[in-house]
Amino acid sequence: MKKKVLLLLLFVVANIYGQDKSNQDIEVLKIQSIDNIGKHHLISCFNGKGKKYLLWVDQVNRKTNRKNRKNENAVNIKIGQQYTFKLKKVNYTIGFLETEELYIGDELIWSKEKSDFDVYRTDNLQGLFYLKNIKGKE
Repeated sequence: MKKKVLLLLLFVVANIYGQDKSNQDIEVLKIQSIDNIGKHHLISCFNGKGKKYLLWVDQVNRKTNRKNRKNENAVNIKIGQQYTFKLKKVNYTIGFLETEELYIGDELIWSKEKSDFDVYRTDNLQGLFYLKNIKGKE
């Protein structure tokens, strides 16, 4: 009996973690504002229909910044400009429990109750540089 329960539990866990995580939305977004919190950039954007997005991007080191400045595939993003992003919604979970809030350090970034937007990550941004083509992602 214990083997059957253990086997069933392993099957459920494998099914949860084996799901396709490549589900990405492609959106053309206009940059509204850029804020820095700790080692992260928070970029507020909206699409043509007025839906709000918050992009959560890690800052990059000086070496990566220098490399991006020389890379013709990378451009520094600007407020008011539009870019096409491949978005991955950030999951607000601790283990198997879904949370209602997202913090970076001590700062509340997102709350299910208070926010009219969702938080996303994207491979199109490296720091504040927009990558037009992502190697291995096309």
